[in-house]
Amino acid sequence: MSTEKETYNDQTTTVPRSSSSSSRTTLRRNDDNPQLEESTVMTPHRVLALYKFVKPQIPKESLNSLQSEIETVCHNHHAKGTLLLAEEGINGTICYPFSPSINNNASDDTISDNDGNDSLLKFLQSKFDNALRIRISSADRAVFARLKVRIKKEIVTMHWQETEETNDTNNNDNNCPTASSSCASCNPTEQVGEYVKPHDWNRLILDPDTLLIDTRNEYEIDVGTFRNAINPHTQSFVEFPDWMKDNLLLDKCDTDNNNDIRKVPKRIAMFCTGGIRCEKATSACLKLVPKDVPVYHLEGGILAYLNDIPPEQSLFEGDCYVFDQRVAVTYGLQPSTIYQQSCHGCRHPLSNDDLKRDDFVKGVSCRYCSNSLTERKVERYAARQRQIELALLGKETCHDIFLQNR
Repeated sequence: MSTEKETYNDQTTTVPRSSSSSSRTTLRRNDDNPQLEESTVMTPHRVLALYKFVKPQIPKESLNSLQSEIETVCHNHHAKGTLLLAEEGINGTICYPFSPSINNNASDDTISDNDGNDSLLKFLQSKFDNALRIRISSADRAVFARLKVRIKKEIVTMHWQETEETNDTNNNDNNCPTASSSCASCNPTEQVGEYVKPHDWNRLILDPDTLLIDTRNEYEIDVGTFRNAINPHTQSFVEFPDWMKDNLLLDKCDTDNNNDIRKVPKRIAMFCTGGIRCEKATSACLKLVPKDVPVYHLEGGILAYLNDIPPEQSLFEGDCYVFDQRVAVTYGLQPSTIYQQSCHGCRHPLSNDDLKRDDFVKGVSCRYCSNSLTERKVERYAARQRQIELALLGKETCHDIFLQNR
């Protein structure tokens, strides 16, 4: 989770030869349908979401060796998931077999007492000065198909670019030149919004003078969001800076306070899934609004809120979309009972009601994409689904026959 959806890129997998037809079928399942691989066996797993913006930045020439070291240790712990490395830090979510001695529920942002035997977490913390922001939950199986440790330009892609317009706002005393590269002037280690603990969040967002903004994408907000939060209607986080410039920049606001979003807010509160998008969003927002407009963000994101706040006190409506095979989680970071599948055609999360609609075709399309998929894609997805169903029945697929004749 990407994306945060854009994060999870495809990966080339080498399929070894085998004289066993059943082994070949299993390999086919692993490659094409993560939910059908051997990880479906019930084995307690820890799901570890983490990020850290570092200062000073990681030297570019050190990234390859760091990538190799992290990848090796993760493989040794049978970890799966995606970790992104960049000069600005690390971001990602992984899962790995783990049975804690006391409690495997979500933790705070520091290692708790029952994490003493988690050697993988200890290793990752040691590489980042024991300062990783983490969120721990549990699953009864692996929630990712494979491990990817990638080097990127940014650990969360935002493409913030300052202009003369943003440089001239009242809160910017530095008058930095226009940025020529993505997020060149958006540095969370230099400037970021004020963190608000989950237990203090309700009081902030219930204040009618607080402008509450969901920094996530449309498909995530469809699953759940905070009451009265503004939906920017973005499809990718790279669209969010333009939305902020259109709606929060002082000279575009309604100074007479006659026009909803474009009113000059007294305070701004932002939130996202786990906190990392708000690091950059609030850093950029502070460049757009006057100095006397404070900018806050939910520490630990929605995941921390759902873990810490009981349902009867919650202002969150729905479930929280996550970028793994659980699709969404609810209070206590337990898997959602409403959203348990994503559409293969468009990757949109699907509710139980969505699965009952006439325009839902398993493995092919759903109500969000049935009218937009090309005929070629529909045929390709349908063929893929037939191969999956054959594999489930233990029958040879075209892929197996191909391997036999190699």
